[in-house]
Amino acid sequence: MEETRVIEHLEVKWTKINDLVTTQAIPTTGSVLAQMPSGREIHTIKPFQPAELDRSVLEAARAPPDRSDDFGEALSSDDEAKGQQHADPPGAYPGARQDHHGGSSYY
Repeated sequence: MEETRVIEHLEVKWTKINDLVTTQAIPTTGSVLAQMPSGREIHTIKPFQPAELDRSVLEAARAPPDRSDDFGEALSSDDEAKGQQHADPPGAYPGARQDHHGGSSYY
């Protein structure tokens, strides 16, 4: 008996609350799906089209490279293999060995 009274009271209260709030009818699933975009139209995959190059560009690509960037022996990393005897310490500026040598017995 008490339980029925509580349920009726809650139903009246909830109906009152639901009637006060602006509500909309829930549309059917089919109509909602018809209005939603799939998102696949945005990312259409186009067939690959290779770039067409002029004859001069193709000939330049096939030719041996010009040696304008060849600096000779100046910046070669082969110096490590030659075994430099007066090499700078790792991480030091070039020529820093002469400025910071341990000339004293103090640490």
